[in-house]
Amino acid sequence: VEKTGARAVTVVVPVIVTLDSPVYDDNASNSSNATSTVSTNTTIYQNLTFTRSFSWLETVTQNVTIQYWNTSYVISCNYSSLYLTQGESCYLAPGATYTYLVVQIQANATMQLQYSSGSGPAILNVNNLTVLPSGTLSSYGVGSDSRGDSVGGAGGTHGSPGAGSSLPAYDLFDSPVAAGGSGPTPNTGGGVVNVVAGVATINGIVSANAATGSGGAGGTVLLKAGVLDGKGQFIANGASGTKGGAGGRVAVIVSTKSTFAGSGQAYGGGSSDGSYGGAGTVYFLTVGVPTLVVSNNYHIGTATPITIPNYVGTITLSVLTVTGYADVIFPQATTITYLVGDQTGALTATSGSTLTVTACPQAICSASFNVQAAGLLVLPQCYINSIRSPVLNVVGRVTSPSIQTLSSQSVVVGPGSPLARFDVPYFSLGVSGSLQFLSGSTAGAAADGTYSFATLITGDAASLTFSSANVYLNVTTLLQVGASSTVTSSASTKTINAILNSLVVRAGGAITVSNGGNTGSLT
Repeated sequence: VEKTGARAVTVVVPVIVTLDSPVYDDNASNSSNATSTVSTNTTIYQNLTFTRSFSWLETVTQNVTIQYWNTSYVISCNYSSLYLTQGESCYLAPGATYTYLVVQIQANATMQLQYSSGSGPAILNVNNLTVLPSGTLSSYGVGSDSRGDSVGGAGGTHGSPGAGSSLPAYDLFDSPVAAGGSGPTPNTGGGVVNVVAGVATINGIVSANAATGSGGAGGTVLLKAGVLDGKGQFIANGASGTKGGAGGRVAVIVSTKSTFAGSGQAYGGGSSDGSYGGAGTVYFLTVGVPTLVVSNNYHIGTATPITIPNYVGTITLSVLTVTGYADVIFPQATTITYLVGDQTGALTATSGSTLTVTACPQAICSASFNVQAAGLLVLPQCYINSIRSPVLNVVGRVTSPSIQTLSSQSVVVGPGSPLARFDVPYFSLGVSGSLQFLSGSTAGAAADGTYSFATLITGDAASLTFSSANVYLNVTTLLQVGASSTVTSSASTKTINAILNSLVVRAGGAITVSNGGNTGSLT
């Protein structure tokens, strides 16, 4: 019996079987050939790798069951519709577009989209794409980009800098096309998965990961589909290495309908010294609604910039999720309609940029915030809740109708040049929290050392500290000092001038100008 094709098989035949050697193959350098004869009622297991087309002969004489397992078949991809079954894989060469009516990738089957920096990616155009659970559509460890390739042993760069790298992130978060930068070994970044599909059902994995252990950066996964369903994963992770590679870019754009309930990830890889590459970006545009996820798998790495080069308008994100200790910076004006966090992420409005957050779940913004000099952060009325410290660090300017912090959290304003401005009329500091106004700071005013509020409340055992020697504090509604809390200046000799409408000082609380025996005055 002659078998020709590329399918994993279980054959029940009434015979002894001889697998003739050699196995006929048009790329025999990558094949493992075997000859085997088995006796009556024996099960034979073969570990074989066949590349391209192949055939083999089975000679039978008595009852046996034959199973081929852990056997890989690399087959031709040259069909109008392609069904990859268990153990099969096919490779699409770089620099070309491949069109199919149907592509179905079953469990333990793989379609690999090759990439080269000279030819570019293999592009997949398909009417109906299905990736079943444990199936993989991949561009693994074949990437390189001069903008992100390792320099001096650093990790590869893409969605953020690699560990130890001074190279900036590149590519667009909403329409990426580039491979990940290599680690110290060339061509080890993630490649490019570029797919256009009418209908896509993803229950397996679509990935552009860097080669394991290489320190390369994650590549690009770009899927454009009319309809998207499934519960699978889109992945563009950087690899660990001597220096970890950065996460790559994932962008999934759905024009008509999405019932997709899966996820995406673009994590940075770890380094032997404990540092990490930064997170990449995972972007979903679902029937016109843009959302972005930035997560670094609970490792602090390099910062992830959110930019659209040469764009002069305001970047708008309907939902931004920042988790897993990701650090996200905003060099351009950005509005986030809804911010989701897990208390570990950090957001930074860089110098000259404006970051606006419209709402957070249950009015709790679960992240920390930084504002660089001449940057502006606009927050809604909210609680700030983060395990990182300080939860709010303002060197530029922050505005909000009302901010409250939870217990043991700190806020730092200044030092500023120009002035660090804290324009929050209602502020409540949590139990055991601290609020520090350093030199070159103001609140609700435009003069150094002048601090104006409608309501200012400190929780119990909290501290409000000014660094100015001459503090002018104006609270038009209520100043409440919690039990065992203090309001003071850290200057050696200080004056606190307070104009208050209503003052409540709970047991053990104090507004004080005493500090190590130095004297001052309180009006």
